[in-house]
Amino acid sequence: MNTGSDAEEQSGRNMRLLWLGHLFDEATALSCPAISLAANRWQSGLISGLRDAGCELRMLGHMPEQLWPRGKNWYVCGQKGEAPVPGAGGPILRELVPYLNLPGLRSHVLARQYARALARSLREGPHPDAVLTYNVLPHSLAVARIARRFAIPWIPVIADAPGDPAAYRRLEQQFMQAAGCVFLSWDSFERWNGTPKLHLDGGVIAAPERELDVPLHDGPRIIFFSGNLGPYAGVNLLLDAFAQMHDPDLRLWICGKGSNAKLAQALRKDMRITFFGGVSEQKLTELSRQAWVMVNPRPGHVPGNEHNFPSKVLEYLAYGKPVVSTMTLGLAPCYRDIIVPVDTDTPQALARKIQKVLDLLPDERAVLSRRICQFLIMNKTWQMQGSRLTKWLRTEVVGLHETGASRSAANHPAIPCSGDWLRRTIRRLLPTSGYNRLAQHMQVLSVVRREGFGSLRILGKLDKAEIEVRFRNLEHPFRFQRTEGHVGTIIQNVLREEYGRFSPSPPPRVIIDAGAFIGDVSCWFGSRYPHATIVGLEPNGENFRFASMNAAAYGRIQMIQKGLWNRTTRLIVSGSGTGSQVTETDCGETGTVDAIDVPSLMAWAGISEIDIMKMDIEGAEAVVFSSPGDWINHVGMFIIEPHSPAIEQLLQTCLGRYGFQGRRYRSLLYFRR
Repeated sequence: MNTGSDAEEQSGRNMRLLWLGHLFDEATALSCPAISLAANRWQSGLISGLRDAGCELRMLGHMPEQLWPRGKNWYVCGQKGEAPVPGAGGPILRELVPYLNLPGLRSHVLARQYARALARSLREGPHPDAVLTYNVLPHSLAVARIARRFAIPWIPVIADAPGDPAAYRRLEQQFMQAAGCVFLSWDSFERWNGTPKLHLDGGVIAAPERELDVPLHDGPRIIFFSGNLGPYAGVNLLLDAFAQMHDPDLRLWICGKGSNAKLAQALRKDMRITFFGGVSEQKLTELSRQAWVMVNPRPGHVPGNEHNFPSKVLEYLAYGKPVVSTMTLGLAPCYRDIIVPVDTDTPQALARKIQKVLDLLPDERAVLSRRICQFLIMNKTWQMQGSRLTKWLRTEVVGLHETGASRSAANHPAIPCSGDWLRRTIRRLLPTSGYNRLAQHMQVLSVVRREGFGSLRILGKLDKAEIEVRFRNLEHPFRFQRTEGHVGTIIQNVLREEYGRFSPSPPPRVIIDAGAFIGDVSCWFGSRYPHATIVGLEPNGENFRFASMNAAAYGRIQMIQKGLWNRTTRLIVSGSGTGSQVTETDCGETGTVDAIDVPSLMAWAGISEIDIMKMDIEGAEAVVFSSPGDWINHVGMFIIEPHSPAIEQLLQTCLGRYGFQGRRYRSLLYFRR
């Protein structure tokens, strides 16, 4: 793998990045209820760091507005102009797309407008080296599809994610389309098994050398909170804790946009509490410098907080002051030595830790401040974070796309075979509709040529009936359902024999069929290689039923209802037919199946070598090859259907290191030494 300097020498220019997100000036951010001040500051900091690292940036976004009629505009205008970025570089070019702000239409219209804007930009100007999106939203996915069409890597920056496990699993399925993922939350970073990935939680514009404005001991002692007033930020927990602290010299200062009923009630009862509302950066700095202790009371039990990094922690630490914070799963373990951690989400525990800070002696406070400042200087400036992200993009993501053909022999691109070259040429020349019609005619021709018109009549009637048919390429009759998924798979794998394009020599003795579906490939292998031992894995229950029935007649084919993964765990199956996918889940959930890794599978089957390893596992191949090991040396040939360009690059890189050369035939990659 190239270093960052190697990639830079090869490319001969700065990286060009397109950023999808929101970045507005202070006045706009304060006046618009739909703009998150924390998200605006975070994106501003990272973009300044990327620019300091030499990246050329453009931005694509839209003006956030609450959904009409709650919001004031049912139509939000677009705009081309500049986005403000702190630092010496000045603003960056930005396009805001217009959209209909109506219920049921907004997401669809935004997705279409973003896709059009990106396509137009790619036609008119130089292509970016990567597209980064702040979070994964419908319009982000629309942009990702356009980017993949132009072979541009898409990298989501995951700042927020749903707390509902099922919704998060759906989000993880979308991660599989990405060339890499950046996570703010430590827990989300640790949970994601795909690669490449990067943990980047936040930063500070400048790290102080000591605490800014050490408070006087003879004045009021100020407890400070700034942020969202909703339940997930924990302001209610802070109010309950403060109610237990009866010292008349204490003050609680709260800043944030919006309203909170509990806060309104507390303001009437306790004169020690002051609410400033949403404030400017200058005012926020002025208030923060007067604080004795700064508090992040974000409760860990609120769903979604495990996938969220509380950015206010770093904003607080930038003043060199003590920070009392709950230890939500989104915080990396390294923060435990820098903040004053609260391990239980109770008012009593929070009040005790705040009081502990208030009771610190001046020397103790100075020691803590020095530790905070050193931590920021060494790890958390935005300049450092921008440099980290740039290096990761060059070495782990973009370098795989822009220099793949000229890299070392450890990263061989797949070579199209002659027949596939012709098919790809025709596909480029014909419009999509014309190519699809031609492909349908070729399928019909394949059925007639191999099985006759009688089989064409049988396969052409898609009435969902369950039938059994004898095919010439199979030793025994084959049972399936007359659906588009079953019939299409049979035509591709049994009649057109796509898995037989490159035959191993000598004939294989052991074959693994990961993603066996209805047993079509296993039965085809069993008919072609009658002395081979075949093990098929299929996690989907209905698919497994067909696969087991079809394999039973052969005797040499063993089907197991498991998914292939990078370790032994539990998986939940979603989708049906050829689109079934699996995601890792907790053992206690219903509807789960066992997952097994390749070494465990080999031990279970009593085999030491695999002659053919076939994988069609709907994106899970990224997980399997995220933890490569010596087992790869015990495989003679891989036949894999990659499910995204990023996964294809991962396979070429990983298997290239083990001496495998890739060849492409249609949607399959054949790898052998």
